[in-house]
Formats: sequence, C-alpha cells, structure tokens
Amino acid sequence: MSLLVVVFDLFVFTPWVKKWRDNAARIQEVFDTNLFELEWNEIVVGKKPEYELAYEKAKKYGLDAERIVNLKEWYPTVIDKVTSIFGVFFCQRVNIYWDTRMRLRYSLAVRMILVLIELGVMGYGIYTKKDMF
Repeated sequence: MSLLVVVFDLFVFTPWVKKWRDNAARIQEVFDTNLFELEWNEIVVGKKPEYELAYEKAKKYGLDAERIVNLKEWYPTVIDKVTSIFGVFFCQRVNIYWDTRMRLRYSLAVRMILVLIELGVMGYGIYTKKDMF
C-alpha cells in the first residue's frame, strides 16, 4: 500500500502540483512585470501565459461581484497618497503579512490533523486492547 502511495505521489500528485505552481507563478509574474514596468524575460520565466489562463482560473475561483470589489479594495487607501515606488513597497509588505498569516493557518491546520490522527490511532489501540508488544 505504501508503495502505491509513493508511486502516486511521484508520478501523479507532484507533477500536478508543479503545473499549478508554475501557472500561478507565471500569472503572478505578469502582474509584477506590469506593476514594475519590466519586460518579460522568457529565458527566466518561460512563455508568457495566455490571458485566458488567468481568466479561467479566476472564473473557477468563483469571482462574483462581491469578491471582485474585495480584491479591488485589497490594499489600504493610503497608498494613493504616496509615490509609486513607496506604494509598491507598501503593497509588498501587505502581501508578505498576508502570506505569513496564511502559512501559519496552514501549519496549524496540518498540526491539528496530525494530532487528531494520532489520537484516533491511540483510541483505536485502546479500544481494541492493543499494546506495544
């Protein structure tokens, strides 16, 4: 069974996650190059993603009118009062804060799941009167 999990992870799950991550990174790169007024570097990033890819992902995410308004109001309005370069740095700081919060939540969720699994296994062992020997 564990061999099947390893094979599935190696040949199905890992390439699938890599494809999603690469697409997301290239979509983010389009945003960043537009924001910083940089040219697209095909050697480093690869081919520029099609507009439809970002649209498809946004549609799949379920961007309704309320979510679009929330995305447009993502950053504090004080950014309009500072110069462009400081606005970019401020936005990056907001993004880093949000990313850190999401990673901490994810880490907590994983730890809670592991504790629940451990408690379940221990409970099963106690229920079936299993011991270490």
